[in-house]
Amino acid sequence: MSNKPALIVTVIVAALAAVAVFFAIRVLGSGSPASDPLHGESTDSEISTGDRREYESEIYDAASRLVCSNYEVFKLFNLMPYDKNSHFEPEPYGNPPEDGYFTLLPGVIEYDSVDEIFELVEATFVKSVCETIIAFSSLTSDGSPVYKEKDGKIGVNASFSPMNYDLLWGNVEITLSAVSDTEAVINVRLQGSAAQTGRGAQESQDGEIVKQMRMLKGTDGEWRLENIFY
Repeated sequence: MSNKPALIVTVIVAALAAVAVFFAIRVLGSGSPASDPLHGESTDSEISTGDRREYESEIYDAASRLVCSNYEVFKLFNLMPYDKNSHFEPEPYGNPPEDGYFTLLPGVIEYDSVDEIFELVEATFVKSVCETIIAFSSLTSDGSPVYKEKDGKIGVNASFSPMNYDLLWGNVEITLSAVSDTEAVINVRLQGSAAQTGRGAQESQDGEIVKQMRMLKGTDGEWRLENIFY
């Protein structure tokens, strides 16, 4: 990929109480007019400036969305500090729920149904990863799902225990390297002094943490991440 220009964007992420995250994104640079991230070295006569810009805009928009959605999914399935005394409908006589799932009260999270949560997952990751995120959790007592539909509402696994995670994302630089018209690599660079190593992370020579993940374009024309990273 050394002969392919990289599209660099900056993502500002602020985590508030480990349950909210906000993004501000802007483009810092892109490939030179004489080359194209989709087709490699090229001349303007072979690929129009409009086509090049359209492709760069497409992968930039996709990466921006996917980085935001990736963290949102990670937060929902790994970090949410649900309070059994205030976030769920009371169970009869204060007993544990018979089916192992509390019923989430409206307004605790911004989603009104399990379908909305699962749609976010399915729009962010490839199919095999979606199935794992939705159907399995290492943060429940028996590996059962964190969420399920419960009488038209959101059921939350009673044994769900959020993981310890104190990484705050801020001034995140994303470099996009196009591999083909259906594949690109996202590199997210964090300062090592404020970062923890997680899935898809490696330490660079300058002490920063670089998290890398591929995004792939499906047959439906939508870009998705190959896996979750944090």
